[in-house]
Amino acid sequence: MKLSYDAVWQDVMRLLRAHADMILVLTGVFIFLPWLAQALYFPPPVMVRFDATSLQAYLTYLQGNFPAILAQRLMGLLGTGAILALLICTDRPTVGDAIKRAGRLLPSLLLIDILVQTMCTLGLLALIVPGLYIMGRTCMSQAAMMAEHIANPLRATARSFALTHQIGWQVFGFIAIIGIVTWIGTSAAMTVIGVVAKLLLPAEATAQIHAVLAALSTSLISIVAILVPAGLYRQLSGRNNGM
Repeated sequence: MKLSYDAVWQDVMRLLRAHADMILVLTGVFIFLPWLAQALYFPPPVMVRFDATSLQAYLTYLQGNFPAILAQRLMGLLGTGAILALLICTDRPTVGDAIKRAGRLLPSLLLIDILVQTMCTLGLLALIVPGLYIMGRTCMSQAAMMAEHIANPLRATARSFALTHQIGWQVFGFIAIIGIVTWIGTSAAMTVIGVVAKLLLPAEATAQIHAVLAALSTSLISIVAILVPAGLYRQLSGRNNGM
């Protein structure tokens, strides 16, 4: 099977146009605000190099802020699950129903997030290439979980592997292209806005501006990270007929 990048991208754009208002609201509540709270009240340490000292500083940060970090992650997963339910569930749930479904599956969403990240990290440590391949094979795990009501993280991951059979590198290629373009565009826009704001606003507002821009940048990237797997799932599962 050959993956059509154009077909997936066109479907992603259809999903965005059809659900833009709901996507923005859910992203604002469940992703932007938690990330803004982190940036303002418990910002992570800046890691200028990957060494033992930096790792120890980051582990200390995690230990000292674990409840807040976990709450932030759960909020993000709840929003992700709700948006995926709106985009790909065939019974067209309301926003309230989508949030309830994501809430019921929230423990599974957390477990699958840990599972997939662990697999990708181990793959990256094993000469990088296996990790990239695993990213392509597991990227639809959460989408499959929400669309097919799969509570078991292992089954949802297996479903993603089944959908990407023999096209793992094609899927990763699409994700990489969209991810790189999104990152470059978002970084450039946020840099320009940050420079302009720094020139126009008082110096004491700089920290707050940077926090808002960081949360906004993460939110935009998160929207893409939700829409792309949704579009891939719809095409590869045959659920892209109509909205």
